Formats: sequence, C-alpha cells, structure tokens
Amino acid sequence: MRRLVGEPSNHVTQTPHRTVQVIAAILGKGSLLVLALSSLAFVSIAFAAASWTTVAPMPTARSSLGVTTGLDGRIYAIGGRVSSGAILNAAEAYSPATNSWVAVAPLPTARTGLTVAAGSDGRIYAIGGRDAAGNIVNTVEAYNPRTNKWTTVAPMPTARQVLAAATGADGRIYAIGGSTAGFGATVPTMEAYDARRNTWTTVAPMPTSRGGLAATTGRDGRIYAVGGTSSKDQDLHTAEAYDPSTNRWTPLAEMPTRRHILGLAAGSDGRVYAVGGLGNGGQPVDTNEAYNPETNEWTAVAPMPTPRAALGAATSPDGRIYAVGGRDKRFNVLNTVEAYSP
Repeated sequence: MRRLVGEPSNHVTQTPHRTVQVIAAILGKGSLLVLALSSLAFVSIAFAAASWTTVAPMPTARSSLGVTTGLDGRIYAIGGRVSSGAILNAAEAYSPATNSWVAVAPLPTARTGLTVAAGSDGRIYAIGGRDAAGNIVNTVEAYNPRTNKWTTVAPMPTARQVLAAATGADGRIYAIGGSTAGFGATVPTMEAYDARRNTWTTVAPMPTSRGGLAATTGRDGRIYAVGGTSSKDQDLHTAEAYDPSTNRWTPLAEMPTRRHILGLAAGSDGRVYAVGGLGNGGQPVDTNEAYNPETNEWTAVAPMPTPRAALGAATSPDGRIYAVGGRDKRFNVLNTVEAYSP
C-alpha cells in the first residue's frame, strides 16, 4: 500500500504541451518547489499538513465499542469487548483540551457491537448491540453528562448489532443497517429516534443491506454510510448518502478499499474520512481514505500509525479526527488513540 505524507490541496500549473522532468526540493513543512529542467518555469505546490499524533491512551483497552463526540466537546468511548470475549459496560470520556481521560458512570447494559450518537439534547445514546448473554438487543440508554447518570429510553424497533448511527441536521438520531443475527443476517433498515418525543420512526432503508458499516453526518447535512459486509459475508466498498430533508438515498463513488468494522468521521475540510477496518484478506488495515462530496471522489491520505479493526472514530471541536481502540491482527484489543489532522 502506498503511504502518503500529504496530498496536493490544489491543482498544479503545468508547462503547456510539454512533458518535463522535475526535481522536487522540500522547502519546508508546507510547500514543495518543482523546477522544470527544460524551462525556467517553476511552480509551488501546497501540501496539506496532514499527520497523525498519538495521544493519551484510553483507560480500558477494547474493541467493538461505540465512539462519539458530545456537545460538551468530549469524546465518549462506550461498551465493547476485551480479548477474552468478555463484554464491557465501561464508559470513558476524553478531553482533547487536556489530553486526558476520565471514567464516567458505566453503561447499565453491557454490550458489544453497539453504536452511539450524541443527541441534540446533549445526551449520549447507546443503541443496540449484543449483551453479555449473547442476545442481540434493541436497548437504548441515554447518558447525561451533567448528572453523570444513564436513563433507559424507548427501545429501537429492530434489534440488531454491528449497526451504525449518526445524528441528522434535523436533530434525530438515525440507526442504520446492522445484523439481526450473525454477520450474514444483514438488514438495510433505518430507524430515526426523536429525543424530544422519545419515539422511533422507520424511514427509507439503505439501498444496500449491510452490517459492520460506519456512518457519519457530513458538513453538507447528509448522512454517509460506508463499507460493511453483505449478506454473503463479503467485504464491501459501498458508499451511500441519505438526505433527511427528502428521505432519499443516493449512491456514491465506491470506496477504494473494501472493508468492514471501520471508523468514519467528518473532517473540518468538508471531506469524510474512512479509517482502519478489516479488509485485505481479513486483516486489520491502516488505510485512511477521504471522500470529497463536491467531486464525488475518494483519495488515499496518510495512513494510521496502528493498523486496526473494530475501532471507533470521532471528530473533536479542535478539528482533529480521533481513532479510538479496536483490535490488531493477533486479536489483541487496544487502548490506542491516534489523532489525525486533515
């Protein structure tokens, strides 16, 4: 896999009707001078200062957890499992401002393969998953950062695991896809939760049924559903976007790398970033690919330092994308947290 330290943030001016050899000299962190040997012309190419940084590790190593950014600016890591298979109720919050973690009130129902989302009411919602008894559940529990307490709210209509969730521009939380049994029992189901009314509504299903996908809300207000596995347990590179204002899905350019149990987050630059996951013949990957809604194109960008799958991803108020936890190729769960600056 080609590893990139940066990517051009704009187009390059070329000498017309001529192919030239170039010498590239790094001038500094943010620019590159290209000298044309067959002419006196030169151009300056701006490089995005895209990079990864390792930050404070999560107190509890785990995979198959839920991760989201709260309205309070903290990143919440909830539930998951350890290498032995034990299912967790751990809930921890990371402050980007202080680079520190704190334990918060534990999740009432220990779960793995759940999804989480921040509600417009400031609460963090833990949705679905599989409990310690092996049951796939429709349980929804809401955490209030102000009181440090959890409350059970209206259950999701369809019990499922390895689903995804995102909060729409309309304030509703959308629970997307997943599996009603093993990975092969995928569903295209999408249900929307209204926190004000404590009610669920079934909305337009995804065009592609899948579990192990990832979702996020882009800066354009659309909800992006990326990757996953099919009912035949095949890795997908499918990307589809849902518009809450029209209740319609649109197919997008396919993600270059097929993978599932990946992370997805919206960048401050308007692009959507797909990080890690299980692909490449069943191996955790370090792949980081960015989707540009304006051009409907994907670009490979700086890979994660640590290849991993079953991780979570979230964008913090500082504009960085945080890749949290997961597991490595030896099935060891990780407490690794790495931050990407687009």
